[in-house]
Amino acid sequence: MADKTLNSVNSDYRLPWIKYENIFKIVKLKEDFESYQKYLVRCKYCVSTKLLTADTRTCSNLLKHLEMQHKNVWTSKNDETVETQTKLKRTSDYVTEETNESLNLVKEKKSKVTTILDFSRKNTLTSQKELNLMIQNLVINASLPFNLVEHEDFKKLITVGYNGCHVLTRKTLMKNITVQHENLILTMKDAFSKVEYLTTTADCWSIFKRSYLGLTCHWINPKTLERVSCLLAIKRIKGSHTYDILAKEMESVYLYFNISDKVIYTTTDNGSNFVKSFQMFGQSSEVQAVYNNQKDKEILSSLEEMNEEENVHDNNGESNIEEEQEEDIEFSSIPISEVLNNEEFSLNQQSNSNWEDTLLYNLPKHHRCASHTLNLIATADIEKALKGYDDKNVTNRCLLGAYKKQSRLTFAKCQAIWNKQNRSSQMADIVKTNLDVYLKTPNDTRWNSWFDAIKFLIIHFKKSPSKFYKICDALTVNRFSKTDIEFLEEYLLVMEPLCVCLDVLQGEKHMYFGYLLPSITSLKQKYDDLLSEKKLIFCDFLVICLKNSVEKRFNKQLSDPFLLSATLSHPYFKTAWLNNSDKKDTALSFFKHSCLEMFEQQNLLECESSDSDDTNNFFDWSKNKSKLTLPLEQEISNFFTKSPTKSLDSLIETPTIRKVFVKFNTPLPSSAAVERVFSVGSAVLTKKRGRMTDENFEKTLMLKCNKHLI
Repeated sequence: MADKTLNSVNSDYRLPWIKYENIFKIVKLKEDFESYQKYLVRCKYCVSTKLLTADTRTCSNLLKHLEMQHKNVWTSKNDETVETQTKLKRTSDYVTEETNESLNLVKEKKSKVTTILDFSRKNTLTSQKELNLMIQNLVINASLPFNLVEHEDFKKLITVGYNGCHVLTRKTLMKNITVQHENLILTMKDAFSKVEYLTTTADCWSIFKRSYLGLTCHWINPKTLERVSCLLAIKRIKGSHTYDILAKEMESVYLYFNISDKVIYTTTDNGSNFVKSFQMFGQSSEVQAVYNNQKDKEILSSLEEMNEEENVHDNNGESNIEEEQEEDIEFSSIPISEVLNNEEFSLNQQSNSNWEDTLLYNLPKHHRCASHTLNLIATADIEKALKGYDDKNVTNRCLLGAYKKQSRLTFAKCQAIWNKQNRSSQMADIVKTNLDVYLKTPNDTRWNSWFDAIKFLIIHFKKSPSKFYKICDALTVNRFSKTDIEFLEEYLLVMEPLCVCLDVLQGEKHMYFGYLLPSITSLKQKYDDLLSEKKLIFCDFLVICLKNSVEKRFNKQLSDPFLLSATLSHPYFKTAWLNNSDKKDTALSFFKHSCLEMFEQQNLLECESSDSDDTNNFFDWSKNKSKLTLPLEQEISNFFTKSPTKSLDSLIETPTIRKVFVKFNTPLPSSAAVERVFSVGSAVLTKKRGRMTDENFEKTLMLKCNKHLI
């Protein structure tokens, strides 16, 4: 019975090597995979019943057995005919012994094994062009040096792995990078031409004695409502980062991509050079080209009074009329103070060109980075309040004294531990040995770093106070008392809402302009709740300081019509974040006005495209706005009756509000996007690549950050 089973197995399976069929007999199928099989075979020349494993991918196991146990058989098999004759013999044997169905089964299994194992054939499928592109992407995305393609080991790796292909030269690599960069620029310009609203973020960055201006561009896909981002430019700036140089460079980028009329906001940090640049040349600023200072205004007022007196005399007589007719007076846009001061005023070509340059720059509206503003509140505003607090309220001054005394004492201990760890490897080893990790330390260039360092310290202190005391003793730092720990916990409780708000606003892909006002409103409400609870011992002054700073820095933005429209058009916020009825009515009026403008603009475009006959303008009853706005009023009503949701799919039912959402939520509340670009740039421009030219650096960074657009 067993022999019958074995025979059935043998009739279904055969070894892929014809010359071993008379030597080995298949006993059992051990494993069956899609690409190969494993058999248990018995040697016919062996007396013992020991089974061997045969793998269809290689016959090395069978050859080894013959060489060790049956050397004569192994030698005779090596002297057999060539492989082509063996294949013919094997095919004829199969035809005589097997049916056509079993023959097809064997051929199918053999073809699978051949296809999988034929690596040389697989390599030929990769063309030289595809290989060049893969090497180019590797160099760019992995921030590898360009001369990698000239390294002998890299050449050997490619030539061995890809038969018939060679490694491109560095000259060819740089040429291909230039071509790919040019294609990327064309792709970006094409994408910008299809979008109506854009926003940018800008900041300056210095590394290895070089300064760069970074610009990122963002927009919302009107169909999917997904945010799309890209690196717009990374330009080298030589000399001082003055406001006029920044304005010139930013405008040149906008003109190059032809997006000057599409960028509605540019978000930057609170640096004085950026702020002044947009105050002078931004759309929201009222720049007076003629009267540049207060002196000009005073001179203007005096001249107006003189003109009024002359007009009175002119009405009484005709003597001055003839004199005025003889002279043609031309008024040019020149500062009056310079005209009256002969020493400073000159009509040379250089002064005229400089004056014209100040009028040429045209920048979009400016928005100060909300995350950077919150970081200033948490650092600069608190320190300023501690040094120069002038509140006459006795209670507030007592709160200041309690917070100032305890904060100086506790933070000094924290700073001492951080300094010891950073300055000595021996001290750092002590910390690592006891805590199994190094302590996080503050970084002036990273937002929330102080809060994160304090939080990390408290977490590990609570895990094992004894180990922490051991660290303090080893580092010769005063131990933390119970009061110190209570103060730090209270400090974290107060600062956590601000830090969470800062982190939320740093988002990019799922962040919209409408998040700003609800975030600030919620932050103020949390600080009001902390004060009303009266549970704080040390940090009441800190809460008062933070609350006042938030109100001072964000007061204008809380009543900004653009921001209000952005927030109300978001289906998650609407008016739920507004508690004051007057503020809610004001926000609704701004939002309805924005919807009405969008609705009228849409109808105007539809009318112009559908009917250009001037005779239809004669029948003006078709322009009754009260009837036209009925669908819009119904749309707004339906929008606010539905409950808030984070899903933007609900905007499909409200096409006008959907367009309002795209327009007003395109800007970003934070400039963190360009900060992330600089982090990538520091990985590209390393010390070993310090000789990289500015042009190659810009191309590399553009291709790396915008690979999703290629």
